[in-house]
Amino acid sequence: MSFRFKQFFVEDSHCGMKVGTDGVLLGAWAFADVELSSDRAVEVLDIGTGSGLLALMLAQRFAHARITAIDIDADAIEQATANFAASPWSDRLTAIHTSVQELSQQPQRFNLIICNPPYYDNSLRNPDPQRAAARHTDTLTHRELFDCAARLLLPQGRFALIAPTESGPELLDCIVEQQLRTVRLTRVFSKPGKPQRRMLLELLKNYYRVPTPKIDDFYIESSDSPRSDQYKALTQDFYL
Repeated sequence: MSFRFKQFFVEDSHCGMKVGTDGVLLGAWAFADVELSSDRAVEVLDIGTGSGLLALMLAQRFAHARITAIDIDADAIEQATANFAASPWSDRLTAIHTSVQELSQQPQRFNLIICNPPYYDNSLRNPDPQRAAARHTDTLTHRELFDCAARLLLPQGRFALIAPTESGPELLDCIVEQQLRTVRLTRVFSKPGKPQRRMLLELLKNYYRVPTPKIDDFYIESSDSPRSDQYKALTQDFYL
């Protein structure tokens, strides 16, 4: 399918990870208080890029960032490459067919890392192997993700991700193990009165004067609309 946003479009027909609310929410939410300098190179990594949605959103938001997008799925990388080439920021976007485990063995390091990671470990597997690889943790466990992200971050670098609520205890263990600091935590609900569905996390590396983490709640829907005023305000720079 093709999805047209205000400044770019995304084709995702050959990707296991389709364009969805989680990705748009993360891409609009992450690094809200980060100001990237125009007088030095700023390196951004999108882990498991799929169609390239998050990389494109960050390219739109941060005019001086160079963004590397990786995926283990060759078809996804081909699609992301095409989406990047059709965007206004093709000179700042690079798609690479590799795993984060392999990339973490290389010398390059990043100021910002973003990931919409595989969620599911024990749930019923999707019969489509491409969808299964994108959605299940067989190829990238949470601990592997955090270990690699911590190694790939520059000092004072930031790591943002979205995860299901039930992953909270395991993610907390990973944060402690990697000595990361929580900067922001947003609890995501489908609508008022419903259980928490997701969490958005932004973490900081090697910084010891971290203020109290900002914690808030976010509702995707309102009682009378499929898109809350919160959601509309957050994504207004992207949706037509």
